[in-house]
Amino acid sequence: MSKDELKELMITIVCCFPSFKPNSIADVIDEWHRHLAGVDYEDAKAELDRYIENNKGGYPPSVSNLIPKRTAHGFIERQYTSKFYEELEKIAEGGY
Repeated sequence: MSKDELKELMITIVCCFPSFKPNSIADVIDEWHRHLAGVDYEDAKAELDRYIENNKGGYPPSVSNLIPKRTAHGFIERQYTSKFYEELEKIAEGGY
């Protein structure tokens, strides 16, 4: 994930969690990027959406809440987007 993509996630976090008021958003982005650089943006966004939907306490997510969880077999537990299904359909049709 790029820093620009992480900034998009931060906008969502700030808008959805008014209590999230770091002293330096630049420091937060730098540190979170260190942990999320290897994470796919769409996967992190899905994790954030899941966190927002299931969080009853109103607490903002930590960086670890945006890292996709893996099953015992190593697969990412994710909510698939329509883009994923479109790509899967192309593969099934021999488009890759």
